[in-house]
Amino acid sequence: AALAPHGVTVALVIDVGAPDWITAARKEGFTGPVWRLKGQLDRVPVVTPGLLDGAIGLLIDKDGYAVGSLPLLDPTAYDLFDKEPAQIAVQVLQAYGLIPAGD
Repeated sequence: AALAPHGVTVALVIDVGAPDWITAARKEGFTGPVWRLKGQLDRVPVVTPGLLDGAIGLLIDKDGYAVGSLPLLDPTAYDLFDKEPAQIAVQVLQAYGLIPAGD
């Protein structure tokens, strides 16, 4: 919800009919969309303009390409142990060109 004003959608994508996953996500406070992908996510190639191996959580640009992995939003990757992902997400997404600078 914090990224919505920046035009960013955070979605949970699952590849099996799993209503308990959706229920669990809602209980944990996830309010974003839940999309069902008919396929095997662990075997579907990631559509990316570059090389991106081993990513489970993905950052997808407006054209539908995976441009980074979700760990980029982990504050500990930047030695910001006192921060939450929401506190650094805007800066990281701007740095990767996913939202315009100054948004």
